[in-house]
Amino acid sequence: MNSRLHKKALWLSYFTVGYNILEGILSIFAGSLAGSIALIGFGLDSFVESLSGSVMIWRFRKSEEISEAEEEKIERRATKFVAYSFFITIRT
Repeated sequence: MNSRLHKKALWLSYFTVGYNILEGILSIFAGSLAGSIALIGFGLDSFVESLSGSVMIWRFRKSEEISEAEEEKIERRATKFVAYSFFITIRT
């Protein structure tokens, strides 16, 4: 992947994490006011989604300073970490 695409992927990851954190805070606040456990659960899920986005930030921040073989190794680890974060979502 070229440098321009890596920067775009990194920016999108930052945006996603920021959006999900804001969504989580607002959903939990609104759910608390409304007494809605579903809305609170939605907000908590947003924080779990932020976790997978954080893995992607970790993955793309390293991409410009490593070899292609090392990048493939990090890609495999990032894929596993994102899968684990999805497992957290399923379990909650």
